[in-house]
Amino acid sequence: MSKQQLEHCVDCDNPTGRAGESDDSLRCEKCETGPLCPDCYHDHEAGQSLDCLTRQLAAMTERAEKAEEACRAFVEAWDRCLQLEKTDVALRLARAVITEADAEPESEVNHA
Repeated sequence: MSKQQLEHCVDCDNPTGRAGESDDSLRCEKCETGPLCPDCYHDHEAGQSLDCLTRQLAAMTERAEKAEEACRAFVEAWDRCLQLEKTDVALRLARAVITEADAEPESEVNHA
């Protein structure tokens, strides 16, 4: 007879009272972390977990940095096209960037 391993909370290291994914682990959908004990899960869901808020902020910061980098690259490419009097290329570039931005799915982290 095998002994089931109980999982521990990633925030406080207390036993969660569950035995992994097959036992319906508690996970925070806002910051995509887990497993969590019931108390920490409640704190995450109530927006009272510093760990959760920190993870959400880090994810938002990373996305903002990537967006800023993409904007900078776009502006450089746009300027280069205009310098070369390639307005048709600049407009195609703009359409491609807008289409790509519209197609990117939002993660659950956005819904904090």
